[in-house]
Parts: sequence; structure tokens; C-alpha cells
Amino acid sequence: MKIIISTGLGRLHLFESAVSLKNYHVDILIVTGWVPSKFIPNSLINFLGFFLGRKNLSYGLLKRTEKRLEQIKKVSISIPEFLNHFFLIFSRKIGFGEKHIHGFSWFLYSFLSKRFIKNADVLHLRSGAGVAGVIKRAKKYGLFVVVDHSIAHPLELCEQLKKAYGSSKVIVDPSFGLWKYVLHDCLEADIVLVNSEYVRSTFINYGFQESKLSVVNLGVREDFLGLKTSYAIDKEFVILYTGALSKRKGIDLICSAAEMLITTGINFRIIMVGKGEDLSLSDLLLKSGVITLEGHVSQDNLKDYFTKSDIYVFPSYCEGSAQSLKEAMGAGLPVIATNESGAPIIHGENGLLIKSHSSQDLYNAILLLYSNQELRKKLGSSAVLEIRRNHNWEKYSNDLMKVYEKGLS
Repeated sequence: MKIIISTGLGRLHLFESAVSLKNYHVDILIVTGWVPSKFIPNSLINFLGFFLGRKNLSYGLLKRTEKRLEQIKKVSISIPEFLNHFFLIFSRKIGFGEKHIHGFSWFLYSFLSKRFIKNADVLHLRSGAGVAGVIKRAKKYGLFVVVDHSIAHPLELCEQLKKAYGSSKVIVDPSFGLWKYVLHDCLEADIVLVNSEYVRSTFINYGFQESKLSVVNLGVREDFLGLKTSYAIDKEFVILYTGALSKRKGIDLICSAAEMLITTGINFRIIMVGKGEDLSLSDLLLKSGVITLEGHVSQDNLKDYFTKSDIYVFPSYCEGSAQSLKEAMGAGLPVIATNESGAPIIHGENGLLIKSHSSQDLYNAILLLYSNQELRKKLGSSAVLEIRRNHNWEKYSNDLMKVYEKGLS
């Protein structure tokens, strides 16, 4: 079987998909953005990143050339990615819509990738990368087209973001630019691959054909599993969040819950690992010092945070299936999350589910876990079992191959 994987602009998880399929001895071609030559020094890449507004650019790009990918053929389409970053800098300065930039860059990527779509059995591409005639060409050559979509239906995303940012602010416009391309690809696909039952349900709710949807769970690193062994609270109650510091992720809700917790007199600390520009701490939170901002932390260094924290919170307004949350579950942390996070949580069994847009619900759930060590242990231990059984890369590749084989048959 020959498979073409087109990642669009960005890494997403499709490189991991390619690696996981290597055990099946399939022929894989990755079509992606810029893949730096091994002869280009990191210092030069980072110098270029400075002009593109991307600090430490080499860190992200070198993931495309890591050792596990050495035996996989890759096609590098760099121009759209350069233009995307370059023009975004100026668009933010002059107030020109970023949506126009993203839409143009993705269309250009799709156009330039089209000539590589041939002589294969399967085209597996990120939603948005199939316009400019890519999917049409794939079907002309008899390829089975799998569109990989990793967040809720754009209309659901639009509604949820109105709660986070205010009903007057349109963050996602499904009738324009990249999101229009995303919907186009999903409609034209033979199968739309989604990463959680939540995402699947949002597509069905908006009238999408149920038989065209397939849920395949992404894997979690094995060395994250079962890191948490003690559920006793030490000197202070440590609450962990990992991910982008954005309103979509529910950062404002965490801050509101923190203000309520201060009034209880509980000795607690909230550690936020990640970067972003949406976080604004109130005078009360600044004065109390209960929130610690750690910035970006590498995957390997996350292990310390998982073992030293007592619970994990992720009150997101909308996701696909947040990998950072699943990593916390795999580590054995008791998790509080929204249904919209796409987490594989059964409420009260392997985590706690709360309503989206409710800092009160988040506060109540935190208090419940603070006061009940047995519940913390039960939720954490059950979460490890769920991730170990159903969210590993071996199962992912097996389920993905079943999707390919069923489509080709």
C-alpha cells in the first residue's frame, strides 16, 4: 500500500501517524512545509525565525527531521509557510485580517502540493489542504481520500468561541478563507477522520453524513504512563494546567476559580505551563501570588510537573481531543475538564466533567477533589488504565490501517 500524507502548514500529529505506520511496511510519502536540510545550522534557522516573528524556529522545524523520520520520503513546500509567517507580522501591525493571510497561504500550499498527488492508494491529508483541486485530482487517480480533522465542526467552534470572547466577536467564519476550505475538504472526503466522540457528535449535529465519520484516538507517549504514585497533599494543593494560555482553553475560568479559592483560605498554587497572550491576572491574583507561569516546557520536562501536582484542570470551550489533557490522564492525575475538551472521561469514574463557561462548576470540582484523597486516587488510577488501553500509538496505527483497508476494499 502506498500512502501520501499531506500535513498542510504545521506539524499537527501527521508525522506521528507516519511513524506509527512504519511497522506495517507501507510506502509513505509526506508532503509538508519547510523541511530544513541537515546541513543548515540551527543558528541560521533561528536567525531567519527572528525576521518571521518565530523565536527558536529550529525547535519546531527539527521535529520534521528527527531520527524516526529519516527513512520516510518527504517533499518540502516551503514558500507558503514563509509567506504565511512573513505577512502575518505586517497584518498585525496594519490591522489587516489574519484570516485573509491564512486562507491565501493554505490555498497556495494546496496548489503547490497537487502535482505530488499521484501513483498511490491513499491520500491522508489535514483538513484545509485539499482545495485547489487536490482532492479532485486524487479521486481522478483512484486514491482513497482520508481528511484528518482535529477539532469540533467549525460551526460548533464558532458558537463556543462566542462564549469565550463575546458574541459580537467572530473568531471563526465557516463561510470564508481557511475554514471554508476545511468544510470543503470534509464534504469532498471519502472518510473524515476525527480524534474524539465529541468531534464526531458535533459533525452529526450539524447534519454531516454519519457514515463518513471515523473516530481514531491519538496515542500518548508510554513514558508518561503512571508517573503519579502518591495522592496525598503535601504542603500546598498544586493545581496544574498545560497548554496555550488562551481564552478558548478556559484560562479566564481558571483565574476566576482561583479568586474564589483564595477566599476559602486553602493553601494552593496553580501552575500554568504554556505560552499565550490572552492571560490577564487581576490585582487580587497578582498580589496573592497563587498563580505561577512557567512558559513553554519541553515534553520530557513535563514529567516533573505531572508527578508534583495534585490535580489537573482543562476547562476548554472547544477542542478536538486535547493531547495535553490525555497526557495528564496517562500520568495518573485526577482531571477536571469540559465535555468540549474531547477527553475520554466518564464522569466520576476516570475524571470529572463540568459545564463549559462555568467557573463556579470548576471551583466546586476543585474543592471536591481537594477534600477527597480516595476520589483523587480512584480517578487518577482509572485514567491511566483508559489511556494505556485505548490511547496508544500501536492501537492508533492498527485502527488507521483498518480505515484504509475498508476504504480500499
